[in-house]
Amino acid sequence: MDIDERIASWTHRAIETRWPGARAAELVALKGDASTRRFWRVAIEDSSTAPASAIAIGLGPEDLPLYARELKMYPQPLTEPPWIGVHRFLVELGAPVPALYQWSARDRMLLVEDVGARSRARIHPKSRTSIATPSRS
Repeated sequence: MDIDERIASWTHRAIETRWPGARAAELVALKGDASTRRFWRVAIEDSSTAPASAIAIGLGPEDLPLYARELKMYPQPLTEPPWIGVHRFLVELGAPVPALYQWSARDRMLLVEDVGARSRARIHPKSRTSIATPSRS
């Protein structure tokens, strides 16, 4: 089974588990970032309770960046991918983050809420500058 078949299979199972009766209709690859993660928008059909789409994320081969592994910053194997802990932390703070529908550490996959096709920088162009520029007051 090649990687795309593995991802499609996991995504179909995740959707059927999360929303019984629903099915994944189509996976469309999305533009990624500079990491080893890969992203797909998946259309969801045959369900009155599931959203119209979700985002499947392939986490890549490693949970930690190379520097953290080389410096042995984490002496024990992680019990879950860092993304899960960060998501939990942000949710507990009340931050607006996409819902986490399903995840699998073994398969290195996440299924999350699809918040749309527009990037944050396009929605809030001024925020990109204000985040990057420290306050001088």
